[in-house]
Amino acid sequence: MLLDKDDNGHPIQILGIMPGTAQKVTAGISSSRIAIPAGAVAVTFVGKSNDVRYALGDADVVATDDSDFLYGSQGGDRLLIATRNHSHIAFKRADAADVDVEMSFLE
Repeated sequence: MLLDKDDNGHPIQILGIMPGTAQKVTAGISSSRIAIPAGAVAVTFVGKSNDVRYALGDADVVATDDSDFLYGSQGGDRLLIATRNHSHIAFKRADAADVDVEMSFLE
């Protein structure tokens, strides 16, 4: 199989959805945390209606007002590379209303 190459000439890895890993979490005023399935290398976000903050880390990770930002109003999927050295992902709403964040993990 021929794969597309990145700017450095390296083949671009094709990721597939890990069966049974779809999850939904509510990003509220306090941080919510979920475990990243073993073997996941990326996560794709769908169904976000509003902005959220997120953080990757271990079982103690907490999303704060200074955490990375995901826009909710731009439409389409968001891809976030979650390297194997992270075991959890945390979310917190960035606006006044809680946000349902739907995601699937990729391998």
